[in-house]
Amino acid sequence: MKIISVLILFLLFQKCQQKKEPNPAIGSWSNCLRDGGYREFRIDPDFMVMLTTEYEDGIGLYTNKIENNSLIITGINVSMLYGADTLLIIPKSENSILLKNRFAELELTKLNIEIGRVDSMNLESRKNEILRKFQERVELSKCPDLRTEEEKNRVIEMGVVEDDFEDLIDIPYNAQLDSNEEK
Repeated sequence: MKIISVLILFLLFQKCQQKKEPNPAIGSWSNCLRDGGYREFRIDPDFMVMLTTEYEDGIGLYTNKIENNSLIITGINVSMLYGADTLLIIPKSENSILLKNRFAELELTKLNIEIGRVDSMNLESRKNEILRKFQERVELSKCPDLRTEEEKNRVIEMGVVEDDFEDLIDIPYNAQLDSNEEK
Protein backbone atom coordinates (compact mmCIF):
# COMPACT_ATOMS: atom_id res chain seq x y z
CA MET A 1 0.00 0.00 0.00
CA LYS A 2 2.90 2.35 0.78
CA ILE A 3 4.40 1.68 -2.62
CA ILE A 4 1.14 2.63 -4.36
CA SER A 5 0.84 5.82 -2.28
CA VAL A 6 4.43 6.80 -3.08
CA LEU A 7 3.87 6.02 -6.77
CA ILE A 8 0.73 8.19 -6.89
CA LEU A 9 2.54 11.05 -5.15
CA PHE A 10 5.46 10.70 -7.56
CA LEU A 11 3.14 10.81 -10.59
CA LEU A 12 1.30 13.87 -9.25
CA PHE A 13 4.62 15.60 -8.59
CA GLN A 14 5.84 14.81 -12.13
CA LYS A 15 2.58 16.14 -13.61
CA CYS A 16 3.03 19.42 -11.74
CA GLN A 17 6.64 19.73 -12.88
CA GLN A 18 5.82 19.41 -16.60
CA LYS A 19 6.08 22.73 -18.35
CA LYS A 20 3.04 23.59 -20.35
CA GLU A 21 4.02 24.63 -23.87
CA PRO A 22 2.45 27.94 -24.93
CA ASN A 23 -0.11 27.76 -27.69
CA PRO A 24 1.56 28.26 -31.11
CA ALA A 25 -0.89 31.07 -31.99
CA ILE A 26 0.27 33.36 -29.17
CA GLY A 27 2.44 36.15 -30.53
CA SER A 28 2.54 38.74 -33.32
CA TRP A 29 1.55 37.75 -36.87
CA SER A 30 0.93 39.31 -40.29
CA ASN A 31 -0.52 38.51 -43.69
CA CYS A 32 -0.99 40.15 -47.07
CA LEU A 33 -4.46 40.40 -48.54
CA ARG A 34 -5.37 39.51 -52.11
CA ASP A 35 -6.03 43.18 -52.96
CA GLY A 36 -2.59 44.28 -51.71
CA GLY A 37 -3.84 45.21 -48.24
CA TYR A 38 -2.01 44.20 -45.08
CA ARG A 39 -3.01 42.96 -41.60
CA GLU A 40 -1.21 42.32 -38.33
CA PHE A 41 -2.43 40.39 -35.33
CA ARG A 42 -1.34 40.35 -31.69
CA ILE A 43 -2.77 37.20 -30.11
CA ASP A 44 -2.61 36.84 -26.33
CA PRO A 45 -4.28 34.13 -24.23
CA ASP A 46 -7.32 36.35 -23.54
CA PHE A 47 -7.20 39.20 -26.06
CA MET A 48 -6.52 39.80 -29.76
CA VAL A 49 -5.75 42.98 -31.68
CA MET A 50 -6.00 43.20 -35.47
CA LEU A 51 -4.39 46.12 -37.31
CA THR A 52 -5.54 46.38 -40.91
CA THR A 53 -5.60 48.52 -44.03
CA GLU A 54 -9.12 47.20 -44.76
CA TYR A 55 -10.99 49.95 -42.95
CA GLU A 56 -10.32 53.52 -41.90
CA ASP A 57 -9.94 53.11 -38.13
CA GLY A 58 -7.62 50.17 -38.72
CA ILE A 59 -7.86 48.60 -35.25
CA GLY A 60 -10.04 45.62 -34.36
CA LEU A 61 -10.24 44.46 -30.75
CA TYR A 62 -11.40 40.99 -29.74
CA THR A 63 -11.71 39.00 -26.57
CA ASN A 64 -10.64 35.45 -27.05
CA LYS A 65 -10.22 32.12 -25.37
CA ILE A 66 -7.71 29.52 -26.45
CA GLU A 67 -8.71 25.91 -25.92
CA ASN A 68 -6.35 23.23 -27.21
CA ASN A 69 -6.11 23.97 -30.95
CA SER A 70 -9.02 26.44 -31.13
CA LEU A 71 -9.18 30.22 -30.86
CA ILE A 72 -12.66 31.46 -29.88
CA ILE A 73 -13.05 35.19 -30.62
CA THR A 74 -15.73 37.80 -29.93
CA GLY A 75 -15.54 41.35 -31.26
CA ILE A 76 -15.27 44.30 -28.89
CA ASN A 77 -15.29 47.18 -31.39
CA VAL A 78 -15.91 44.92 -34.40
CA SER A 79 -19.31 43.46 -35.19
CA MET A 80 -19.13 39.83 -36.13
CA LEU A 81 -21.70 38.05 -38.26
CA TYR A 82 -22.44 35.29 -35.74
CA GLY A 83 -21.39 36.97 -32.48
CA ALA A 84 -18.47 34.63 -31.80
CA ASP A 85 -16.27 32.62 -34.11
CA THR A 86 -14.12 29.56 -33.56
CA LEU A 87 -10.88 29.37 -35.49
CA LEU A 88 -8.94 26.14 -35.73
CA ILE A 89 -5.20 26.73 -35.11
CA ILE A 90 -3.03 24.69 -37.46
CA PRO A 91 0.73 25.16 -36.98
CA LYS A 92 2.49 24.96 -40.36
CA SER A 93 6.03 25.75 -39.21
CA GLU A 94 7.80 27.67 -36.48
CA ASN A 95 7.07 30.92 -38.38
CA SER A 96 3.66 30.17 -39.87
CA ILE A 97 0.20 29.17 -38.68
CA LEU A 98 -3.13 28.67 -40.38
CA LEU A 99 -6.35 29.92 -38.79
CA LYS A 100 -9.36 28.18 -40.29
CA ASN A 101 -13.09 28.58 -39.78
CA ARG A 102 -16.12 27.40 -41.76
CA PHE A 103 -15.73 30.24 -44.28
CA ALA A 104 -12.03 30.67 -44.96
CA GLU A 105 -8.41 29.92 -44.16
CA LEU A 106 -6.02 32.63 -43.06
CA GLU A 107 -2.28 31.94 -43.25
CA LEU A 108 -0.26 34.10 -40.88
CA THR A 109 3.49 34.68 -40.82
CA LYS A 110 5.36 35.42 -37.59
CA LEU A 111 6.45 39.05 -37.30
CA ASN A 112 10.07 39.83 -36.49
CA ILE A 113 8.87 42.47 -34.05
CA GLU A 114 6.44 42.22 -31.16
CA ILE A 115 3.32 44.35 -31.41
CA GLY A 116 2.90 45.94 -27.99
CA ARG A 117 0.03 44.79 -25.81
CA VAL A 118 -3.06 46.84 -26.51
CA ASP A 119 -6.42 46.54 -24.83
CA SER A 120 -9.60 48.56 -24.57
CA MET A 121 -8.26 50.40 -21.50
CA ASN A 122 -5.16 51.90 -23.14
CA LEU A 123 -6.28 51.96 -26.78
CA GLU A 124 -7.35 55.61 -26.97
CA SER A 125 -4.15 56.88 -25.36
CA ARG A 126 -1.92 54.84 -27.69
CA LYS A 127 -4.05 54.75 -30.86
CA ASN A 128 -2.12 57.34 -32.90
CA GLU A 129 1.27 55.84 -32.01
CA ILE A 130 0.04 52.32 -32.83
CA LEU A 131 -1.38 53.37 -36.21
CA ARG A 132 1.73 55.40 -37.11
CA LYS A 133 4.03 52.43 -36.49
CA PHE A 134 1.61 50.13 -38.31
CA GLN A 135 1.64 52.42 -41.39
CA GLU A 136 5.45 52.26 -41.43
CA ARG A 137 5.27 48.46 -41.47
CA VAL A 138 2.59 48.56 -44.20
CA GLU A 139 5.01 50.46 -46.44
CA LEU A 140 7.76 47.91 -45.77
CA SER A 141 5.48 44.91 -46.39
CA LYS A 142 5.05 45.66 -50.12
CA CYS A 143 2.03 43.35 -50.46
CA PRO A 144 1.22 42.81 -54.15
CA ASP A 145 -2.28 43.22 -55.56
CA LEU A 146 -3.05 39.70 -56.83
CA ARG A 147 -6.49 40.49 -58.30
CA THR A 148 -7.12 40.10 -62.02
CA GLU A 149 -8.06 43.16 -64.09
CA GLU A 150 -11.63 41.90 -64.15
CA GLU A 151 -11.70 41.68 -60.34
CA LYS A 152 -10.22 45.18 -60.01
CA ASN A 153 -12.78 46.73 -62.38
CA ARG A 154 -15.78 44.64 -61.40
CA VAL A 155 -19.13 46.20 -62.27
CA ILE A 156 -22.01 44.57 -60.49
CA GLU A 157 -24.98 44.15 -62.78
CA MET A 158 -28.06 45.22 -60.92
CA GLY A 159 -30.47 43.61 -63.38
CA VAL A 160 -33.93 44.80 -64.30
CA VAL A 161 -36.90 44.62 -61.96
CA GLU A 162 -40.07 43.78 -63.82
CA ASP A 163 -43.03 45.71 -62.51
CA ASP A 164 -46.13 43.59 -62.80
CA PHE A 165 -47.81 45.03 -59.74
CA GLU A 166 -51.28 46.45 -59.95
CA ASP A 167 -51.65 50.19 -59.64
CA LEU A 168 -52.27 51.29 -56.09
CA ILE A 169 -55.43 53.22 -55.42
CA ASP A 170 -55.15 56.11 -53.01
CA ILE A 171 -57.99 55.91 -50.49
CA PRO A 172 -58.55 59.17 -48.66
CA TYR A 173 -58.13 58.89 -44.90
CA ASN A 174 -61.55 60.44 -44.19
CA ALA A 175 -63.27 57.85 -46.41
CA GLN A 176 -61.79 55.08 -44.24
CA LEU A 177 -63.11 56.75 -41.07
CA ASP A 178 -66.59 57.18 -42.58
CA SER A 179 -66.85 53.51 -43.56
CA ASN A 180 -65.74 52.40 -40.05
CA GLU A 181 -68.37 54.63 -38.39
CA GLU A 182 -71.16 53.06 -40.46
CA LYS A 183 -70.43 49.62 -39.00
